[in-house]
Amino acid sequence: MRVIYFSEYHFFKTPDGQIWTRGLHNYFWWQRFTNVFSSVLVVARVKKTESVPGYFQKASGENVAFHCLPDYFGPWRFFINRPEIDRRLSRIPFFGSAVIFRIPAIISPQFKKFLATYPYAVSLVGDPQDVFAKGVSRHVLQPLIRYYLVESTRNLCQDSSIISYVTKKALQKRYPQKKRRKNYFFSDIDLQDKDFAQIAKNYRRKSRWNLIFVGVFNQLYKGQDTLIRSMNLLEKNCGIFHLTLVGDGQYLEYCKSLARKLKIKNITFTGYLPKKKVIDQLRKSDIFILPTKAEGLPRALLEAMSQGLVCISSNVGGIPEILSSDQILNNPVPSSIADRLHSMIENPKKMNLLAKQNMKSAWNFREGRQQEKREVFFQAVKRQTEIYIRTLYQSEKPMVSVIMSAYNSAKYIKEAVESILKQSYKNFEFIIFDDCSTDGTKKLLKDFARQDNRIKLICRSKNLGQVSFIRNLNDGLKIARGKYIARMDADDVSHAKRFEKQIDFFLKHPETFLLATMARVIDKDGKTLFTRKIRSKNLNIDLVSRNLLVHSSIMFLNDKKTRYREKILYSQDYDLYLRLIAENKKISCLRVPLVKFRVYPISSSQNFKRERQILFSEKSREFHRQRVTFGQDEYEKFDPEKLLEIDADIVNSRIMLEYKIRNAIKKEDLKNAEKQFQKYFKIYGKNRQILFLRLMSRSRKRLVIFRFISKLFRLSSW
Repeated sequence: MRVIYFSEYHFFKTPDGQIWTRGLHNYFWWQRFTNVFSSVLVVARVKKTESVPGYFQKASGENVAFHCLPDYFGPWRFFINRPEIDRRLSRIPFFGSAVIFRIPAIISPQFKKFLATYPYAVSLVGDPQDVFAKGVSRHVLQPLIRYYLVESTRNLCQDSSIISYVTKKALQKRYPQKKRRKNYFFSDIDLQDKDFAQIAKNYRRKSRWNLIFVGVFNQLYKGQDTLIRSMNLLEKNCGIFHLTLVGDGQYLEYCKSLARKLKIKNITFTGYLPKKKVIDQLRKSDIFILPTKAEGLPRALLEAMSQGLVCISSNVGGIPEILSSDQILNNPVPSSIADRLHSMIENPKKMNLLAKQNMKSAWNFREGRQQEKREVFFQAVKRQTEIYIRTLYQSEKPMVSVIMSAYNSAKYIKEAVESILKQSYKNFEFIIFDDCSTDGTKKLLKDFARQDNRIKLICRSKNLGQVSFIRNLNDGLKIARGKYIARMDADDVSHAKRFEKQIDFFLKHPETFLLATMARVIDKDGKTLFTRKIRSKNLNIDLVSRNLLVHSSIMFLNDKKTRYREKILYSQDYDLYLRLIAENKKISCLRVPLVKFRVYPISSSQNFKRERQILFSEKSREFHRQRVTFGQDEYEKFDPEKLLEIDADIVNSRIMLEYKIRNAIKKEDLKNAEKQFQKYFKIYGKNRQILFLRLMSRSRKRLVIFRFISKLFRLSSW
């Protein structure tokens, strides 16, 4: 099983397609996932660059791929990029994969809306309530950002199936799960055995003390400015301290200018350093100091503790869980920092004791021990996802009910049924009606039913023609147990991933009631003629003008109310769509062909059927106008026999005339085509498409050229 991991970390992409990182989350870091999962798909911000510095490390590699989101910094850039971010998030095929959100984050809540009931795990590594507290964040939108991140973090944690924290108790209290389940505690620090100092720091009185701070400068919540101001006090009282600040970010220059303004001499800014050099700097230092205002469990603090250093830090997050009270600052302001440092260096014996305690505490966070905890968590995430998928596939109640009505379809029924049975999504029932077939269709269906218990075959004793077809569909709807209804015709073919893609869409767009797909139109021999594309952005509006959907491609929610109307003999599907639109139920379409829709050569029977479909579709539109205007239609008074008696030759609706024009051109009856053109222009005026068609049909040579171009580009069925 693959895992999809959502990260707020920034990555870089070079022209060769490789993804790079400045240190954390390199390729070897992702290997901790592949011990449990088959592969990792990382969803993160990725910036395109021509080259990267030499200290950058590869993040991508075998079994580690990236789904790249636009790179941005700050809420304003996020707002600008949000349409593209949402578009790229919607493309992530999550079904069948485990999902882990690393939070707090902005991206994770955006993707959660696509998951619906799909399970996900959360890895909580910080507290936005502190990071964006008043006086900590300098952003003008600080209150709004804080409210959004706190609420989204709380909601993500409450609704998660499994959660891991970087603290033992602190974050658990603020961000609990809604249901009491076992939660996990571990750090994502990469602290190898070789990274530990052999012995703790040996302290004794000295004339110069080296202080060190390690952290990013993207925000000032880690107390960089506070630490610099404390150095100003220390230099005025004595000159025995030197401060080294490791890290970079957008506030680095501000901190440098603050140090210059305060005329601090004993201070060094190293900028970004790779892990090995950070550890070297720690080993050269005496005291690690982190006057942070918001944390989960800082990795830099654990790295300092692993070197046997005395550490001074704030009383936030999980820090009190790993540091003794002597090293905790309850009020991290410049004066208290200076006082604590002075009192600390006066007692080297106590410092030696604290250093040993820190080293012992850090040993519990070594990579081997943390990886054991991570793998227990990963296994739990994998197990929860497998249970969910298995429930969908193997539950007594199917997720999808497929309804098919067949009559004398022996030539195509085998391919049609097999295309359903071979679906990648397996949890469905297949309700098939045989309408008194006489060509061997019934025998083939009985053979299929014996082989696959998902098929429920119902053989009719009497065929009532078109009425039987509609009654079959309605009877299928009555007995269907699935959450979704899928239609299938006996001579069409479904793509193997049709159900999987449609259910995935429903999970991402729960407001959708009915979902169609585009279709490849094939001839009687299965040869593709063209692709029937649907470019409409709002089907609920455009469907009112004409039927754009292929009936055998639709899937809709089984609300036990939706039915086809028997009197709409030849356009029952279109009538259904218009009634759903009147009820404000959303209709959508996947813009990918997932069915093959079979058409047949022109014949008198096919021509009669198509003309009747147009007549009944016009009636469906009339009923729709009545519902919109009066709140109900005159369906009960409607007599379909009267509509069947109408001579289609005297019907001059726009759609009927367009059909007659196309039909005449296909038969190369140019005289009749010209007659229909004149009638069309007289009633509906000039139309560019019809005018062009008339021009091309004036001679057989032009018509051959037009047909060739249409076939070459699959522009139409001509």
